[in-house]
Amino acid sequence: MVVLDATVVNVALPSIAGSLHLLLTGMSATSGYLTGLLPGLLAGGLGTGLVFTAATVIGLSEVTPEQAGVGSGLMAVAHELGGAFGVAVFSAVAVAVSGGIGAGYNRGFEVAAAVAAGLALLALAGVPVVRPSAGTRVAVH
Repeated sequence: MVVLDATVVNVALPSIAGSLHLLLTGMSATSGYLTGLLPGLLAGGLGTGLVFTAATVIGLSEVTPEQAGVGSGLMAVAHELGGAFGVAVFSAVAVAVSGGIGAGYNRGFEVAAAVAAGLALLALAGVPVVRPSAGTRVAVH
């Protein structure tokens, strides 16, 4: 079994989100689904599914069975609040840009990619690398 530390997951999540947003900056009002939207959705879906699973295991690995519901609930709330905040910021940027809604969406995706890159760098610098010592049993839920 491959054991990932928290740094890998915390850097991978914003990196995948940033790449998704960069792929979506190429969209225009005349872009087709196959060339404008599908590449970003495929990259985002694959990366997000892989990283959220690992993040959940890491987030709940130190929670006692009695507190598993609380830990899972906190993770779900953080996920939903993050999504709501992201949509609010993205929409505010998209509406504030002059040149029409198409230009606004492209600018919104550019800002989202820049924020994701900044979060990846922050996680890389700020999250300590913690690996279990040899022979230590690792909790897996």
